[in-house]
Amino acid sequence: MPLPRNRPGIRSFRDVTRRLHVDTMWHVVESLYGIARSYETQIPSVLRSLATESLHRLLRVVFASTASSSASTTTAIDTRILAFLVQKILAPSTAPHSTEREMLVALDLLHTILQASGGALLDAPSLLAYIQDDLCLGLLRICRSTTSDDDYSLNVRMASLPLWRLLWVHLRPALKHQWEVLVLGGLVHVIQAKPTNDASSGGGRGDDSVEHQWRLEVGQVLVDFFSDASYLVDMFVNYDCDADRANVVATILDTFFDAAGAMGADRPMLTASTEMTELSCLGIMNALQMLYRRAQHSPQEPWAPPSDVGPPDVLLARRQRKQLFQDAIATFNKKPSAGIQLLVQHDFLPSPLTPVALARFLRSLPRGMDKTVVGQVLGALGKAHAAPSGGSPRSKKANAPLHDTVEFHAQLRVAYVETFNFDGMPLVDALRTFLSAFRLPGEAQQIDRILETFATHVYAECRERDLFGCVDVAYLLSFSIIMLNTDLHNANIRPEKKMSVADFLKNNVNYGLNNQLAPLPEAYLATIYHAIANDQFRTSDNDNVFAPERWSDVQRSMDAATIVSMANHRQYDAQVLDAVADRLLESAPVLIHSSMRQVSDLSMQLVVLTGLVSSALHCTHLVHRVVHLLADASTLLDAIDVDETVAGATYSFLNDPVACAATEGLLEVWTHCAFEFRDGAWSRFNSVVCRLREFHLVPRSLLRHRPTYRSSDEAAAFVAATRAQAHAKRASIKKAAAASSGYFDSFVSRFFSDTATPSPISSLDHHASGPTMNFQFRIDDLLLDDADNDEATTTPAAVASTLQYEGLVPLWTRRLAPYYEHMHPLSDLSFVSFCHVAWTEIERVVLPPTKSKSIVPKLTPAGAVFLEQLVLQCVAQTSPALVVDRLWNHAHVLLTCLDPLIRGNLQVDGMAFENAVFLMDTLVTGLVQLDDSPRLCTLLQTHHHLLGPITQALLRGVCNMPAHMAQVEWVQHVSVQPVWIPYVSSHDLIECDVVSCLFPRCSTRATHATQCARTREILSLPPGARGHQAVASARVVYRLTSGHVHRLHFSCFKRIRDHVVQFAGPLRRRLTVVRHVV
Repeated sequence: MPLPRNRPGIRSFRDVTRRLHVDTMWHVVESLYGIARSYETQIPSVLRSLATESLHRLLRVVFASTASSSASTTTAIDTRILAFLVQKILAPSTAPHSTEREMLVALDLLHTILQASGGALLDAPSLLAYIQDDLCLGLLRICRSTTSDDDYSLNVRMASLPLWRLLWVHLRPALKHQWEVLVLGGLVHVIQAKPTNDASSGGGRGDDSVEHQWRLEVGQVLVDFFSDASYLVDMFVNYDCDADRANVVATILDTFFDAAGAMGADRPMLTASTEMTELSCLGIMNALQMLYRRAQHSPQEPWAPPSDVGPPDVLLARRQRKQLFQDAIATFNKKPSAGIQLLVQHDFLPSPLTPVALARFLRSLPRGMDKTVVGQVLGALGKAHAAPSGGSPRSKKANAPLHDTVEFHAQLRVAYVETFNFDGMPLVDALRTFLSAFRLPGEAQQIDRILETFATHVYAECRERDLFGCVDVAYLLSFSIIMLNTDLHNANIRPEKKMSVADFLKNNVNYGLNNQLAPLPEAYLATIYHAIANDQFRTSDNDNVFAPERWSDVQRSMDAATIVSMANHRQYDAQVLDAVADRLLESAPVLIHSSMRQVSDLSMQLVVLTGLVSSALHCTHLVHRVVHLLADASTLLDAIDVDETVAGATYSFLNDPVACAATEGLLEVWTHCAFEFRDGAWSRFNSVVCRLREFHLVPRSLLRHRPTYRSSDEAAAFVAATRAQAHAKRASIKKAAAASSGYFDSFVSRFFSDTATPSPISSLDHHASGPTMNFQFRIDDLLLDDADNDEATTTPAAVASTLQYEGLVPLWTRRLAPYYEHMHPLSDLSFVSFCHVAWTEIERVVLPPTKSKSIVPKLTPAGAVFLEQLVLQCVAQTSPALVVDRLWNHAHVLLTCLDPLIRGNLQVDGMAFENAVFLMDTLVTGLVQLDDSPRLCTLLQTHHHLLGPITQALLRGVCNMPAHMAQVEWVQHVSVQPVWIPYVSSHDLIECDVVSCLFPRCSTRATHATQCARTREILSLPPGARGHQAVASARVVYRLTSGHVHRLHFSCFKRIRDHVVQFAGPLRRRLTVVRHVV
């Protein structure tokens, strides 16, 4: 049983172990380890447990004192213990007596050592060397093992995973090269491995289940790593931005998205694949949440870039240059000559290019370079180079780059072979090394050129030079060895047809080149045969760069590079987010439409979270991509059949869970990230909001939140009068069209009068005013309450009420209720962009169609009215000065375009008289609310001929504005215009009340002469004017001068009397008016 910690009279366990001799302590470790890993029945389980616990305590004491103790005893024993345990996990190939229990104990003890030592191992070179080499190699082998391997069981593989976390936490600064291989060659390799379902392989479906379970466990390790506060940033900065290292983060992300998107009905083990898909989504979510937390908790002290990394702009430049290099390598793999030109152009190769420089570059075999292409370049003959001048047409046509000529390729082969050191090596080993650097081309002539150059170099350096006697023997034997390798290891050749030892000896003993040369020894040739038979040439291992077989190359390439921690540096987070979001937003359209609801929901959450993180890190371009994706997925930007009813379109949308989730996500992003919205984002968001209004899915408070100068009855009368005028216009157009038609047209019209197909005019009339009015033309919800609608049972408002009653309106629509509260704190740049985009979209509705195709569909007429209401209210609640020029220019353009729609018979995509009047009313009443009297009056005076239908509300709004002489001037000008007379009569001369209200407040701002001039202008009616015009002018003058006669000059008063007497009409009325004036 374990010793009590505080029992009196007994020394502490730590003191006892420190006094033991190295050999004694080693015997204790060996004894305890033998008991702990034993399966013998005579050893009780209690004794094994006690031995295991004692061994753990002993190792904690030994390795906890590694950093603090410099005694040789401690150093010797801890090195010996670590080497012993590390060899146990490498045991399958060296110690066949190792058991699963032994390896589990060794892995558990190694976990204890790493926990106890922590970062102290970085200061112990002898211990660190075992970890960098043997331990990492053992973990790589365990991770890559499969069920078919007898070396490592699933329990052993599971027990090794905790060590990965400890290596990263404590020892990552010294494992930059090893960690790259561990992640890409181990963890990523396992996830990318395709599950097999071949029962003939010996495992069958049970093996597949085990392998799927192992893939999930490895995937969980990466998911846990992504939740670390600095893992993703550290990996990105130290690997993806390092030209000499692989893109580790990019590869992991690609692996996750491949695992998430590689779903199909033909895939075996659908449940496990589903779990892998969900696990991949969780990994991406952990990465995004980690970046969001880092963005929310900025460092208290000003950051300074690490000296080993550099500032973000330098890091970004390095990454961009690395991307250029990778693009050039990709081009090289497709077209070698073009790739070499790109490498020279971007200074990756010297200019002018030399054969030696290109040979060294090909020998280095940069990551991503195809070995097959390297072999083709080495074996190519090259092209003829054109004469410098005066060449024949044929030679000019055959002109080639300098690096693609015959002379260059010949020198390139020599320079490439000379990069190998074959001094003292056997021919087989030299040939194996040579062929491992590239893949031999398939053309015999290319192989001949390469081997001829190889034979010249290897003959001068290899061990068998005296045995060969001449270069030709080395060349022929090398060619024969390659043929032997192909013959013995080609699966298409039956065993009985393969070359035997006797055949190989017969073909190579005596080449007959020179009678003076002795035949090659048969023992030597037999040794070559067996060497090839037991270990074939592996000439192409592009996909096996991080395999355990290449571990020696990793160790040889080690330098002083370390992993620099980015835990306290936030300046690189935006670049990491860009790498994550780029792949996520490319894969999201597939993932959000997954047949699995949970995967679809997770994907939608990832997209929304990407928008939030992008906003926190001020990545505007990513916010725009998120908005575009969500808007497209909402289906609210899709074109809707004009014959589809409101109920049909609304129910289709509400029954689409992906569309509703995307719309909810878009509103969530708008709520938190609107200050990062720009042109494209605002365009899509505005279109979505307008479509929601057409579906009656926006709060009523948002619909009626507009300036109104009418009572409910007056609003209903205004709508009815406008529609009556629209109906009258259509009727007159229809009558004119019928009158202008000929006899044949009349006959055809009468012949088809009983058919069900309506005429274009009747169809328009049906959609514009019938009981089944299409949602694209209705704006009743913006002007009237539900109670004001006479068609309450059939209109879209009734549809919305039905949806609300049945509980089908989703709760997320309430996010639009505080619309103006969210729009108020926008940044100036975002607000200006919002206004410009909104007004541009509104103008598209009334302008003639253009040939240019817009990504966002055009708003409906009702959508234009609603958006005009929204943007003017936002302008009124913020600072109009930010958009004042664009605002009044928009108003002028809009009224100019509405002129032929209101006064004429023009119609543009459903925008006719009715909706044109409603849009003008929304625009003008919104402008009145801005209290910019000079600009407003100038605009209204320019377009006074359009304002008749909205006279009453307009004049009331003018009265509510701050008093200004421009208002009086405008009212005086327009009150006598002929187009206003019908509205003057019907509205009880409200203009007189306006002038009477405004003039007393404004008279002190102008001289008496100016007042007299404006008064005379009122009375300057056209010759022969009579009736209502004269009465209106008389009433205006009466209201204007009543109570203010003392402010008028006598000559002006005399002219007023003369004008009234001349134009006021009958004598009685003239006398009455004059009497009141006097």
